Amino acid sequence: MILLQNALHRPTVRLLAIASVMAVFVPTAQAQQSSGNNMHWLRQQIEVLPEIHAAQQKRDASLSQADSYSRALYNPELGTGYEREGEQDNYQVSISQKIDWWDQKGSREQQAQFLRIQAEQDYRFNYQTILKNALLAFVNWQAAKQRYELALDQEQQLDQLIKLVKSRSANGDLGQIDVELTLLSLSQTLADTAQAVAAYHSAENRVRQWMPNWQPTTPVLNAAFWSNTQQFLTTDTSNPQQSDKELLQALPELRIAKAEWKIQQAQAETVRRGNKAEPTIGITAGQNGNTDVVGLNLSIPLNIRNNYSAVNQAALQGAYAAESEYLAKHRQLSYQLDSSRALATQYNLQQQRWKTLMQDSQSNSGELLKRQWKTGDLSTSQYLQALKQRIEGIQAGIVLDEESKLASINWLYNSGQINRIFNF
Repeated sequence: MILLQNALHRPTVRLLAIASVMAVFVPTAQAQQSSGNNMHWLRQQIEVLPEIHAAQQKRDASLSQADSYSRALYNPELGTGYEREGEQDNYQVSISQKIDWWDQKGSREQQAQFLRIQAEQDYRFNYQTILKNALLAFVNWQAAKQRYELALDQEQQLDQLIKLVKSRSANGDLGQIDVELTLLSLSQTLADTAQAVAAYHSAENRVRQWMPNWQPTTPVLNAAFWSNTQQFLTTDTSNPQQSDKELLQALPELRIAKAEWKIQQAQAETVRRGNKAEPTIGITAGQNGNTDVVGLNLSIPLNIRNNYSAVNQAALQGAYAAESEYLAKHRQLSYQLDSSRALATQYNLQQQRWKTLMQDSQSNSGELLKRQWKTGDLSTSQYLQALKQRIEGIQAGIVLDEESKLASINWLYNSGQINRIFNF
């Protein structure tokens, strides 16, 4: 244990470990860039999901409701009557129509207009949320795959190392303590590999949840996608293609809240007009014995016992509440937009620094560590510590790459740009 702690302070060990980290991670990054984009395929996968079908049905139901608001408010009523008076037959036929005197239909049409907007934006919001979840799941899977492959590679290296250590111990070059230290390292690696395998399969299942026909060999995203993401993120803020204010106003989530506010306003006006007295006009034709009878009827409700002011006030307060909710949503999304941009920018900067470091790495650093150990320049404990630092460094690079991509996707989602990239 003391030997392992002392190895942390050896500059040679740290430098060799870092160089080995970079050498291993570069091919991994290049391999990721070789995968292809398949935007059309991804959209097909998303559009067969039951979540999307539910969103479509919900949208269609709202659109049908909006259509009903555009119809006439009252239908005419047909009435008839018959009576026998002595030897005479008396009958009548009437038709009456309630008049939309205060134009409730006009305010209902305003409701219909904003209800349609709300329905379409709600569908877009659901779609882009599912798209975001699919992309996040895929990025998580890529990182889990790298960790899984790294754990397997480390396990294989330690298997080979144990054989060498046992062989050199039998020849008297190494002591039993070297064998024990190597076995301890392998036992820890076996546990790490089991966790990495479980995480890999879990991530794989999450991807299939959003992409039913996906296979590990299916190309989804490549370097061009992340390059486009960078263009959206690094647009010159002094001369932006689209200002934050415009991005914010175009967000489906905010437009849903605004539409709800306008719907509540129109609903309050409809309630106010509907509680006013409206006349009903009727025409009656019939025969009373041998005499033809024609009549004109007019009825007007008297709002004396209840003028419905409390109902009107309740509807108006509902509109005020919807307005406050819209303003709160605007504020929330504004802060969310700023924070997601700052996070994505910072992660991308750190990732670029990491890539710059990798470009200066030594491609044979892993073999160099092994030669240093074989020649006796590194003890077994130092070599094992260097291998551990190498793994930790590679894992740090994987985490940085994963977090950078996750932050970029969240920025695209929070700014509404994710729909533009996928031409939705």
